[in-house]
Amino acid sequence: KIEDIRRERVYDAFNLVADVQPFLQTNATNSVVVRVPVRKRNDGLLEPLRVFGKFSVNLDAMQLDAPITSLSCGSWTDQGLPHYPYDVAYQSAFTLDSLEAPILLDLGEVRDIAEVFVNGERVGARAWRPFRFDLTKHVKAGENQLRVVVTGNSVNLIYGTRRASGLVQPARIIAGRSQVAF
Repeated sequence: KIEDIRRERVYDAFNLVADVQPFLQTNATNSVVVRVPVRKRNDGLLEPLRVFGKFSVNLDAMQLDAPITSLSCGSWTDQGLPHYPYDVAYQSAFTLDSLEAPILLDLGEVRDIAEVFVNGERVGARAWRPFRFDLTKHVKAGENQLRVVVTGNSVNLIYGTRRASGLVQPARIIAGRSQVAF
């Protein structure tokens, strides 16, 4: 029985939080039973019950799995994080033989906000299309480091929806007449 139930702001001021980690067994099937006494009309669970922690979600099997350690291009919803609204950083290196301007980064489809850094410098952020950034002033001939931080949308967390989040399409660097996808 969990006695330590406390009020903690997760996504609003009315969240009640309890740590179930000490009660879980590894390599076993765990069940959580929630009993809420209802004495008045507005008692009980008035909102969906949410589980937070370091795990991924297997929607096909309707179970919690081991935490995800890396994400690839594509929706986080399809990769085991259907309700994740926070930041994920994508990193890659790319090489430019010459600096034929303009040098652009096209992120394609992003859900929801993208912030771009090249060689440690902030290039900019976008919250809507087009998710295209001019890298010309930030790149050098040779190897460059790219970091794209994508922030998901809290609508999946709050409403339990399965809206796509993340770097949904492969990004590409457009340098003059050549393109590099990654």
